[in-house]
Amino acid sequence: DTSDQRAVFEEVEPVVESVLAGFNVCIFAYGQTGSGKTHTMQGGTDPASWGLIPRALSKILQLSEGMRADGWTWTLTASFLEIYNEALRDLLHDPKTGAAPSYAIKHDEAWGTVVANMGRVEVASMEQINALMAKAAKQRAAAPTKLNTQSSRSHSVVALYLDGVNTKTSTERRGALH
Repeated sequence: DTSDQRAVFEEVEPVVESVLAGFNVCIFAYGQTGSGKTHTMQGGTDPASWGLIPRALSKILQLSEGMRADGWTWTLTASFLEIYNEALRDLLHDPKTGAAPSYAIKHDEAWGTVVANMGRVEVASMEQINALMAKAAKQRAAAPTKLNTQSSRSHSVVALYLDGVNTKTSTERRGALH
């Protein structure tokens, strides 16, 4: 397929937007090494080449800001994790602060399935998100394969947790995008 990044995002945009309605959403990319999963999900640094992750986060920031006029205030927190050799790793953990805590997959009443003890950072702009994505990318484990010299040989998960309060209607919403 020759779809560009914009066209790919347009296919999932309604699902991304549903996070602001209080739904938990997962967008999953799979395929063999070298098939373009990372490019589809992350893309490049120029907004025209952004992949699904930065486009989705940008769209959520834009829509959540637009909802302020209707009384909504949103708190957005992000986490970046990796599954490497069957172990969970926090890609934002700074080893200078000490050993990483132990991580475990568990059920959370508010958010559904989460990774306990995974760090979360509040985000309010694409500049913050881009800086976090760059930091996470540097922390990922990488080992070359015959097909791809930059293969991460791991699985990464970006999670955005949205907590909204509407002061006009006394309504609360929570949604998560993975």
